[in-house]
Amino acid sequence: MRARGIKILKKEFDKDGTSTIWLNLMIETGAMCENDTSTAILHAALDEFALRSLEGARTREIARKAGVNHAAICYYFGGKLGIYSRIIELTVEDFKRRYKIYMKEAGEIIRSENPSRERARELLFFMLAMRIKLSVAIPESKKMFLIICREELYPTALFEKIWDGIIKPMHDAVSGLVNVAMGGKLSQAEADMRAQMVFGLIIPFIYRGNFSNDVEIITEERLSEFEKILKDSLDAMLG
Repeated sequence: MRARGIKILKKEFDKDGTSTIWLNLMIETGAMCENDTSTAILHAALDEFALRSLEGARTREIARKAGVNHAAICYYFGGKLGIYSRIIELTVEDFKRRYKIYMKEAGEIIRSENPSRERARELLFFMLAMRIKLSVAIPESKKMFLIICREELYPTALFEKIWDGIIKPMHDAVSGLVNVAMGGKLSQAEADMRAQMVFGLIIPFIYRGNFSNDVEIITEERLSEFEKILKDSLDAMLG
């Protein structure tokens, strides 16, 4: 799994280290129009919402960063909430595409009559390692993660989309895998609490100030270091 994860990460950069996933996602989901003004607005809006939240984001700043007239925001998206709603939709779609295979595997493990504890541990590790890799190496993914975290702390009218599309499915999968990894004897409440503790393992990796979005420093060697620390911490938590 680890080697496959690194391979996926490498494929998401051009030769100059530029992230391509955000552009590809907009093309595939129809967010990109023939006129690339809407694309520029979405790029700028992702920056602004990740930095300042829905409430603090300024549409004039989004227009300035996008290099477009302020009126273009209303024309293409109807206003700030419309842009934010599209960002949330793209964020949910990004999660579903990246984790589709692993969520399916988690469901198979959890529903199995004789689930493998080792397989559950391995999948838990990979899902967390993938989150770290995406967040430290791909700027767009890190910004999406910041938006998700802020929605958890300060829910907006669009929180339900993130809850249904990302938070609940991920929590249910991790909670179930934790229970399997620990022998299947946990109550639902204890499995849920331990799942939250597992999620807490990745926060220091993502928010430490010495991490950089410079793709060139995210080598396989450094990723291996991240993975070792994560694996040791996960093993200690699961016992």
